[in-house]
Amino acid sequence: MTPPNRPATALGDTEFMRGRLVKAKGFLESAEALFTVGSVDGVLSPTSPYATSFVDLCVDAGIAAADAICVKKTGRYSSGGNHNDGVAVLQAATDRSTAKHLDALVRVKSRAAYSARPVDAADVHNAGVAARALVAVAEDTI
Repeated sequence: MTPPNRPATALGDTEFMRGRLVKAKGFLESAEALFTVGSVDGVLSPTSPYATSFVDLCVDAGIAAADAICVKKTGRYSSGGNHNDGVAVLQAATDRSTAKHLDALVRVKSRAAYSARPVDAADVHNAGVAARALVAVAEDTI
């Protein structure tokens, strides 16, 4: 049992780590395809029918990349239902500058995945930046 105030983690092996990296890259590739289809002059408007899906896929890419990074660095990944815990686990495995990207994605997850409210321009921009950064770190780390 996980002590109170400590994020739940689970052991991950090389297969898990590589599998999460493959998923991270796939989610990001899918997000980039939506960005390409839905953007005008290189900008994906939050009113585009693809904007929310783009952000949601960026969140999925970032979470998967963070899992891969954490397993490579510590052998463990965040396994709790609270994605905010994943930020703490990633920060412990890396540093604040890397964890801030996952934090940005976790903050927009509910709006993108569960809410009836649309994402805004900052959500679209920040999700893309954060997902690309985390996938790049995962690729460089693994």
